[in-house]
Amino acid sequence: MISPAAPTFPPPRVAPNLSHAFGGVVRLALYRFASPSQWLWTAGTLLLVAVLAETGTRSGDRNDFLGWSTEFYIAFFLPALAFLSGGGAIRDEMKGNAVDYILTRPVPRWAYLIFRYVGQWVCVQLSYLPIFAVLAGVGLYRQIPDLGSALPVLFLAQSLAITGFLALGFLCGVLTSRYVVVGLIYGGIVELGFGRIPVQLSELSMTHQFRQLLHILPAHQPVVLVAAQTSAVIIGLTVGMVILAAAVFGQRELAGARSGET
Repeated sequence: MISPAAPTFPPPRVAPNLSHAFGGVVRLALYRFASPSQWLWTAGTLLLVAVLAETGTRSGDRNDFLGWSTEFYIAFFLPALAFLSGGGAIRDEMKGNAVDYILTRPVPRWAYLIFRYVGQWVCVQLSYLPIFAVLAGVGLYRQIPDLGSALPVLFLAQSLAITGFLALGFLCGVLTSRYVVVGLIYGGIVELGFGRIPVQLSELSMTHQFRQLLHILPAHQPVVLVAAQTSAVIIGLTVGMVILAAAVFGQRELAGARSGET
């Protein structure tokens, strides 16, 4: 009688599969955004945008509506929230318990950060769709002239603002736990400084790019070329920031949870 083969020890390691890891990270991000607390946050943001938009566009003038949408919503409100979302997301992944999980997965850390950014990007884009709908609803309520031609450009600017400032949040969050301070310094120097000075360095300002895109709307100028140029600049900056964040994340010495920590 042939005895059964002795069990192999140690068991074979799980082979890395980046596509499976990508799907898992994105699903986890979607699960987090489906939480009741996230729905409450979205509802609160909806109400805040509705009140501010209604207050800032009472004249019903197209230029006033576009000016408020550009200077407050696209160039300040949305970038600030996207930055905080990105920084907070990656700092959560750098906590002790999360590090213990990440470092035991057969996935390179640089890949994990990229997957985490994509998952967060999908969730934030989806969560701001109803907020943009509120902005459009206020424009309809105020009977803003030629609103239909402005909304696609505003939506493009919103998507690009989320894309760029979310990446900036990830980069600053990887660099330091005081990412808010770094973001304020960046905003003061680049966005408020270079972005408002007519020099070549102003092209590095993402809000400057959005203003260039949106300020052509009152004159009814063709926007295809400007939209393509703005999209190329923002996507290029985003790719650069995500690659840099992934490189730093891959080299960081991350401390896991202490023994007995839950």
